[in-house]
Amino acid sequence: MKLALVNLSIDAITAPMGLCYIATYLEKYSNFKDTVIIDINWENIFQKVEEIKPDIIGLSAMTAYYPAAIRIAKKIKEKHNIPIIIGGNHISSLPECLKDCFDIGVLGEGERTTKELVDLYIKKGKFLPNDLRDINGIVFHENDKLTITEERQLIEPLDKIPIPNYQYLNKNYSRKRRSFVTGDREVTYTLFTSRGCPYRCVYCSPTVLWKKVRFFSLEHIIREIKKAMGEYGATLIAFSDDLFAVSNERMRGLYEKLKEADLIGKVKFAGTLRANLVDDELCILLKKMGFVCTSTGYESGNEEMLKYLKANSVTVKQNYNAIRLFEKHKLNNFGMFIMASPGETLDQMRDTLKLIKFAYNHHTAFIYVFMMKAFPKTKIWDIAKERGLVSNDMDWEIMNLFVDGMHEANKPLMLDKNIDIKEFKKIHNKALMYSRLIVAKRFIRSFIKHPIGTLQEMGNPWIFIKKAITSSNTLKIIQKEKGISTEN
Repeated sequence: MKLALVNLSIDAITAPMGLCYIATYLEKYSNFKDTVIIDINWENIFQKVEEIKPDIIGLSAMTAYYPAAIRIAKKIKEKHNIPIIIGGNHISSLPECLKDCFDIGVLGEGERTTKELVDLYIKKGKFLPNDLRDINGIVFHENDKLTITEERQLIEPLDKIPIPNYQYLNKNYSRKRRSFVTGDREVTYTLFTSRGCPYRCVYCSPTVLWKKVRFFSLEHIIREIKKAMGEYGATLIAFSDDLFAVSNERMRGLYEKLKEADLIGKVKFAGTLRANLVDDELCILLKKMGFVCTSTGYESGNEEMLKYLKANSVTVKQNYNAIRLFEKHKLNNFGMFIMASPGETLDQMRDTLKLIKFAYNHHTAFIYVFMMKAFPKTKIWDIAKERGLVSNDMDWEIMNLFVDGMHEANKPLMLDKNIDIKEFKKIHNKALMYSRLIVAKRFIRSFIKHPIGTLQEMGNPWIFIKKAITSSNTLKIIQKEKGISTEN
């Protein structure tokens, strides 16, 4: 029996660790080693399916990639009568969206559920409703309706989940490439020290999936770092938790463990921080550990909006203070901001623009300006549903966070109707200007330092040119190249 897990996330830097966790979990707890990860970034999905002829296919999709998952599943079903399982944030949030092209949806944490499904298929060679009802955390078709089983309990402690076996990942992830984080050629390894987040921001969907925050032990983290350096050749560890630096106490503990293991200065780190938790002690600890980059969701420069968006957990003063501290301690910081939230006025957006300008003037390494998106099961989703802006059958690709700024798909979905759209665009374009200035500076510095390498590693320059001067949609351009767009 062979299982194919398909990575749909178009990101040639970040390896699909979620799928790697599942493959490794199956290997440890079911002694099942016939898992293959098919990666859209490096392979033609349909050709690979023909080549390996799997007995089961598993897809994982965030909301923006759900339409692509449907197109892929339908195309595979045309030629192969095999079970197709869908997992990920989207189906976990909206199990009622399970389409006929999918046999089963995995809801929430996937390791144990996938193990039980694989064990069942090995034993019986098929999935029958009577058997599926005994597996927690899934949705499936039964008698022209959907059956949702009992909720799956989370894995605790997290150390029960083994360190990922990198052999399941495409080898391209472990080769050196120019890092957007450092500007140098790095082997970047994605590492999770936790699952979940202790905060409840109104726009955040991962909290729906994880329910609560859980941590890998510091000993487990050190073992994974050593393995990543030794077997994967990692030079940059990217901590990709929803919130990495959850407390100074945990950071102090990690620093001591890194020092005991003689890892200080031997690998670079990057991770996520929260403005209300940033102080001198934390910045000093991160510098000692070898952090070269941090990322922070500032979201808004207006007190009232920030209080609403982040559930009264951070202040505008703390946002400004964090930016100053990152500059003081020479810590590169990627700042993220949101505009067009429900109830947000033009003056409140101008406050955010002031914060963005302040971040730019205080050497923030990169600035992301997002439109508010209504992800399923969030408080923003509830507002959008009341306004008739979203539904279970909508075009999910408008939830893509990285649609080009000028493209119509990047319309401000949640912007109040009484807001003058022309005035909004003026503010939004000014905000994007700071982001584009940083990109231009980074490109020039990289080109001066590595002219040939910079051009080579741009990939297809036409995508970047179209993005810069036309009303293009980069996601759709790439999906067409991969053979999974609506035009294929």
